[in-house]
Amino acid sequence: GSGDHDDVIFAQAALAAGDLVDLTRPLCTTNLPVLSEVFVGRQMLMQSAIAALLSRRRRCVCLVGPGGIGKTSLAIAVGHYLRFRHAFVDGVFYVDARGLTSCLQLVYAISAALRLPNTVGATELQAREELLGALSSKHVCLLIDRCDSLSQTEHSAEFCELLSVMLRRGSRLQLLLTNRKFLGVPNEQPLSLTVAELRQDEAQTLLRQMASVAASHASILADLCGGMPLALRLCGCALAHTRVRVSPEQLIERLQQESHRLRELRALSELSGDTTIEASIGTSYFALPSTLRFVFLAVCEFPGSFDEQAALSLLLPVDIEGESGEWNQGIGTSSKGHAAAPSPADSLAASSNSSMLNSPRSDSLRTHGNSEGDLRHLDHAQTQVAELLSQLSCTTSRFSAARGSNVPSRQTSARTSRSGASSFSEHAEHEGARAHGDDAAILSESDVRSALQELTEHSMVEAIPSEHGGRRYRLHELIRLFGCAQIKAEGRAGSRASLAWRGRFVRYYAQWLAEQNARFGSEDLSALAAFDAERHNVEAALSLAEEVPSLVPLFPPLLVAGRLLLRQRMDHGSRRALFNRALRALEPKPHARGDGGEASENGHCAAADAADAIGGA
Repeated sequence: GSGDHDDVIFAQAALAAGDLVDLTRPLCTTNLPVLSEVFVGRQMLMQSAIAALLSRRRRCVCLVGPGGIGKTSLAIAVGHYLRFRHAFVDGVFYVDARGLTSCLQLVYAISAALRLPNTVGATELQAREELLGALSSKHVCLLIDRCDSLSQTEHSAEFCELLSVMLRRGSRLQLLLTNRKFLGVPNEQPLSLTVAELRQDEAQTLLRQMASVAASHASILADLCGGMPLALRLCGCALAHTRVRVSPEQLIERLQQESHRLRELRALSELSGDTTIEASIGTSYFALPSTLRFVFLAVCEFPGSFDEQAALSLLLPVDIEGESGEWNQGIGTSSKGHAAAPSPADSLAASSNSSMLNSPRSDSLRTHGNSEGDLRHLDHAQTQVAELLSQLSCTTSRFSAARGSNVPSRQTSARTSRSGASSFSEHAEHEGARAHGDDAAILSESDVRSALQELTEHSMVEAIPSEHGGRRYRLHELIRLFGCAQIKAEGRAGSRASLAWRGRFVRYYAQWLAEQNARFGSEDLSALAAFDAERHNVEAALSLAEEVPSLVPLFPPLLVAGRLLLRQRMDHGSRRALFNRALRALEPKPHARGDGGEASENGHCAAADAADAIGGA
């Protein structure tokens, strides 16, 4: 203001004599863990949860997300906010439900958090009634953390019913839950808030609060960790560790290689004493039914987001119409755009005499698997998914045996390369499987659709809206790497299953590129947006077709199929690199006995078409 700041407003004599009295309203009782000093972000989620609990619009709020994503930290932050705002006069209480396998155990855990007196020799019914009686007169908020072991067991219905009864009997009770799947509470409408990874700027802030890291290094580490708070904290602890020195450059180098990233993060967890990434994800993975695990392992082949049709192309049999493999017949889809009916060509064979593969557990889960949740059924879970992989690999091995006698003619190969498809490997698979009568498929189209929905509910796969309508799916990078490690741990069956999935992956995107290329050629610019959405998968298909020996014949057709889009969307350097790779495919290579000049001419013709298509940019 403009007044004299030296004026005395309250003279000393005007103050009443006596001691000062603190009139601050005391905080309610709590047993909440201390809030982390480096908690960042989550403002929108915090606001949504707090607003729902304060307004009593929703009496139950559930934070849902995969392991290591930061649900517990967010719930604790919400709890402290409610306490400091005096929202619950009788207290805000924390209950750790990790490892609890029965509702009776949860009743005792809640009673202990509320410091209720224990009645010696009380039956389960008596213990439950005592808790409900105490809650009926209290204005409290219960934060029940890590409900996974209760919601994913045979006690799931009983657990949800207990929550419903608690809310019904405790008229002023509010619940804040954390879980890895969406919960349904009878007679209630829980507000489910999905907790995703941190944004790039938030992830960098978290790292730089924990350790002295340059912005450039923090950005790279945030990308390598996929914004997952648990992984970021492991990196931050390692960089701030005073006994074991590691520089940001060294840490980045250790995490760069995808195949070793989880192993390196496991080593970092030993420094900090935190839960490993593998154990955190593994508790969700091994709680899934075998069919869901099988579908999850298949979609781990997608490095980018994908739609339902792409997932169906990996998991359903392929319909082969004739030997030429024309695009309008579809690879993995029928001409109407729906999944093809099971054919022997690519079926997931369920032969009765297929032996079960007893693959050993991975070292990481053998060591750390029990650090979070109950993995007592790990061996049984491994065996079930191994059986599915073994059934797939049986068909794949028979496909390989038939390749040598099904080399296409030069005319067929040339026609295939120009249409953007390579049919000879599919036709060989068709003949090899038909000879063994493998017509039964393990999964149907409805099975795959249901599995994707359930994987989303279990937070193993994330559903994201598509710009063109519909729904797309994505996997967090560390969850995807976990799945890839599980496939490798399955041994020979896993390798053969992965090879079959990769073959379907490449053929699907060859067809997809050809369709989008035709749309773009007719001046439909939406094809460019579609290409941008699938770019990561297209680039992965190109790499697989060039690097995996059995898929090399598909590399030239891929380039031909997407020639217009590749010219439009790739910079000059990338187009030049593709051109050089196509030229290398022209170089003569030694051939095995029985695969002489004709096969060489076929490959030479296809590669020449590809080089011409890309080089014309």
